[in-house]
Amino acid sequence: MSHRRNLYSPKSKRSTKSNKFKWIILLFILSAIYVLFFYTNDYILNRSKYALENTEQNYGREVDSLCLKMNVPKSYIKALIMLECSGRKPATTRFEEHVYEKLKDVKRGKILLFENISPVMLRHTSDESLRNMATSWGPFQIMGYKCIQLKIKLHNLAGPNAVFWGMKWINDDYGDLLRQGRYKDAFHFHNTGKDYPLNGIPITYDPSYVSHGLKYMTYFK
Repeated sequence: MSHRRNLYSPKSKRSTKSNKFKWIILLFILSAIYVLFFYTNDYILNRSKYALENTEQNYGREVDSLCLKMNVPKSYIKALIMLECSGRKPATTRFEEHVYEKLKDVKRGKILLFENISPVMLRHTSDESLRNMATSWGPFQIMGYKCIQLKIKLHNLAGPNAVFWGMKWINDDYGDLLRQGRYKDAFHFHNTGKDYPLNGIPITYDPSYVSHGLKYMTYFK
């Protein structure tokens, strides 16, 4: 005597419930992705609103004027200030130990060239000056040794004219990227000295540095 399979067995019911549960989980994941994709930008801007307003209040007028003269987008410059110092005035400083060690090696002749700096240029430089050169200054957090390239005294990077000298370095070093609208490359270049990698993986100290910069630009536009 043959036995028909019971299509409504407890096992079959458990399988149906399991499938429904999987579909619910899948829908939840898709909904979460949707929310993150469409609302992350607003979340980041709202979370940073006080600092964004500070950036505009502390630097807006001067940046607007200089951007007009240098032909660079003010939304990028303000977003960069937001990234580097959160709109604080005066901006804080940041000492870079690894840069300090490199500069010492250049002075000793162990490295013949670092960022266009040769041992001859550092021959009479004190240790205190080397430390200052290995520190980032001003609203754009420009490294102190950039004063050699700009042919200025280091204190200009943090003094009353810090915005001008910082923007001059930006304009001289990678202003063409800005005029071409290559903002992704520009943010990455400012932080690392290199364009955004072709493999899509940034090498910035903060992996979100570039993406946040682009979001801040939308606010200042």
